[in-house]
Amino acid sequence: MNDASMCLNDSLHKLKELKNYNAWIFDNIQKHIGKRIIEFGCGIGNITDFAENCADKITAVDIDDEFLEYAKKKYEKNAKIDVVKYDLSKEPEEIKREYYDTALMFNVLEHIEDDNAALKNTAKVLKNGGKLIILVPSMRFAFGTLDENLGHYRRYEKKDLKKVLEISGFEIEKMHYMNFMGVFGWWFNGNILKRKEIPEKQALFFDRFIVPFVKHSERMIKPVIGQSLITIAEKRI
Repeated sequence: MNDASMCLNDSLHKLKELKNYNAWIFDNIQKHIGKRIIEFGCGIGNITDFAENCADKITAVDIDDEFLEYAKKKYEKNAKIDVVKYDLSKEPEEIKREYYDTALMFNVLEHIEDDNAALKNTAKVLKNGGKLIILVPSMRFAFGTLDENLGHYRRYEKKDLKKVLEISGFEIEKMHYMNFMGVFGWWFNGNILKRKEIPEKQALFFDRFIVPFVKHSERMIKPVIGQSLITIAEKRI
């Protein structure tokens, strides 16, 4: 396992403890989720656990052997969830084509050098009119040592994500920023303090005390910047 993979592994286990943050992500996308779901980059199942309550069937996909082993043990008695190894940058030979009504992709696309190819492969497994629900890190100015250590190729601006989705066969339904306060903390930690990871106590404090406030405020006023960019896109017929 390389340094970026080790950091990502550690990050996902820390993220598991951020109950308010994970629930906030799912609140943003729940009403758009269908019954047959494929989740790219399932990791250790932080989002899979929420999606299970909506779906009839979930195919949880990852490329990392350690994540796959963890997920297979976690869901081995769950008939609703299949765990599959697949590299999103390659043709989806292991995955049913034009089968799923929903594809989930949270904090995955930034790890793939050729994001256009990854999105085209995503479109191949979706039914016509199927939904892609995607969350990516946003705001280029925030890119720093935190991103580098996680193996990110980029952070996205709206126009960048819109362009690559459209040329990959998707039509944007909805796109909005999330977590306007988080982006400043990310920038400060990764560009001023040059940290390689967010301190655990800082993350837990943010989850417990800041997330409820920001979640409430963003319900009333949509932010013009944010740590993440959430997009609902439909596969064009």
